[in-house]
Amino acid sequence: MIEQVIRLGLLVLCWTVVVVRISALRSPRQRPVWFTLLTLGLGVTMLQSGLSRALNRLTGIPLSSLVSGLLAVSLVTALLAFAVRVWQGTDTGPAPWQRLRMGYALATAVVMSVSFAFTVMHDVPARDRFLPPVGTFNALTVYWLTYLSYMFVVNVWATVLFWRELPRVRSWLVRTAVLLLALATTVIVVYSGTRVAAVFSTTPELIRLGLLLSSTYFVLVALGCSVAAIEPLAQGAVSWWHCTKLYPLWRNLCHAVPHVALQKPRGWFLDVLAVRNGQLRLHRRLIEIRDGLLVLRDWVTPADLERIDAAVTGAGLNGDGAESARTACWLQVAIHAKQVGNPRIATEPLDLARHGGSDADSELRWLRAVAKEWRSPIVLRCAEAINAERPPVPVLGS
Repeated sequence: MIEQVIRLGLLVLCWTVVVVRISALRSPRQRPVWFTLLTLGLGVTMLQSGLSRALNRLTGIPLSSLVSGLLAVSLVTALLAFAVRVWQGTDTGPAPWQRLRMGYALATAVVMSVSFAFTVMHDVPARDRFLPPVGTFNALTVYWLTYLSYMFVVNVWATVLFWRELPRVRSWLVRTAVLLLALATTVIVVYSGTRVAAVFSTTPELIRLGLLLSSTYFVLVALGCSVAAIEPLAQGAVSWWHCTKLYPLWRNLCHAVPHVALQKPRGWFLDVLAVRNGQLRLHRRLIEIRDGLLVLRDWVTPADLERIDAAVTGAGLNGDGAESARTACWLQVAIHAKQVGNPRIATEPLDLARHGGSDADSELRWLRAVAKEWRSPIVLRCAEAINAERPPVPVLGS
C-alpha cells in the first residue's frame, strides 16, 4: 500500500513538473533535469503492475523488464549530464565528455537489448524480477552485469561531481537540489551492490533491501530534479519582487536623468504586470539606478551634505540605516535642484556613489535599503527643508 502511494505521488510530481517546465528544453543547463524527470515519470509509469502485465501479454515476452532497464539507463545518463553541468559552473560552452558519455550509454543499451533478445529467443529461464538462475552464466547474466556495471560507474561519477560541487553552489535552491541528488546517487550505488549480490544469491532480504533503496532513490531524484527545475521560476519571482520594491526609486531617477534608462519607465501597474525576464530586468534596473546616482551627485553641494548629515544624526540613525537615509535624501535634493534648473556644482563632484556592494547581491541589498528610505518622513522633511532654502534660479531677461 505504501509503495503504491509513493509511486502515485512520484507520478503526479514528475508529470506535473515535466508539463509545467517544458520550456526548460530551451536551456542547456535545465534540459538534463527535464529529461531526468521525463524518464523517471516513464519509469514509474512502467512500474504500475497493470501496465507491465498488459505490455507483457500484448508482446508475449517480458518486454516491460527491458523497457524499465533502458529507461533507468536513460535516467542516470541524464542525471550525469546535469551533474556535469553543475560541475561546469557558469561556463556555457559544450559539456565535456559528451561523446564518451553518450557512447557508453548507447553501447550499454545495445548490449542489454541484444542479450535480452537472445534470452527470449532461446527461452533462457529467469527467476522473479527477471533475475538469472543462481549458479548459471548466460545471456540474462550478461544483461544484468552490463546494466549494473553501467549504473555503478555512472552513478559513482555523478556522486563525485555532486558532492564536490555542493559547497560551491551559491543559490540555496540549487544547493538543496544538488544535495538531494548527491544523496540519491549515493543510494543507487549501494543499490547496485545489492543487485549484483542478488544476481548470484537467492537471499530474499537482498531483494527487499533493493526495493527500499530504489524507492528512496526515486523519491530523492524526483524531489531534487523538481527543485532544480523550478529554480528559474523561483528566481524570476524573487527578481520580480525586487523590481517592484525598487520601482519608486528607479522611476524618479529615470525621469530626472532620462538618458540612463534603456526604456522609458512605464506606470506602476504595467510594471507589476511585467513578470517575464525578471532577472534581466532586475540587472538592468540596478545598473540604471547606479548610473543615476553617478550623474545626480553633480547637483549636491557640501552645504547640502552637512544639513543632511545633521538631520540623519539628529534622528538617531546610525550604521547602514543612516547611510541609506543619507543617500535617499541627497538624491531627492539633487533631483529637485536639477528639475528647477540649478547648474551643476563648479567644483569636483562629491564622492557620494562609493557606497554599495562589491557584487550583485550586496548591491541589491544596498539599493533596496535606499529605496526603503526613499519616502521615509525623515528623508522627506530634510529634503523639503533644504529645497525650500535654496536661492531661486534667476530667469533670463528679468
